[in-house]
Amino acid sequence: MNLLLPAIVCAQRFVDIDSTGNDEDLVRFFCLHVIENALKTKLDSQPTEALMPINEVLMRWLQDKGPEVEAQTFVWNKFAYLFVLLFRRMYATHATQMMSELVELVASGRNRERMADMYLR
Repeated sequence: MNLLLPAIVCAQRFVDIDSTGNDEDLVRFFCLHVIENALKTKLDSQPTEALMPINEVLMRWLQDKGPEVEAQTFVWNKFAYLFVLLFRRMYATHATQMMSELVELVASGRNRERMADMYLR
């Protein structure tokens, strides 16, 4: 049984939100909070491969929608924190492209300030 299934569902819900506004930001934050809780409480009991769906969904959002999303700072802070949690666990063995993908986003010029902020975190 994949104990991270609720986190995977919330990651997908997070990326499916297309509009912006206070209510949408609260839903985004809640989704990210569920993911954070799953990662913090179940991370050690799951193989790193089980994290790949979450990593892929969040990276896809960062690449496709992230530069254009005008989410509130608390959403971006939570997203950055999750990115760091995933990066620490996955970069060396399973997601070695994470850093190069982030550098490409900074270089793309699409909301360079936001992407540089993500890179520096």
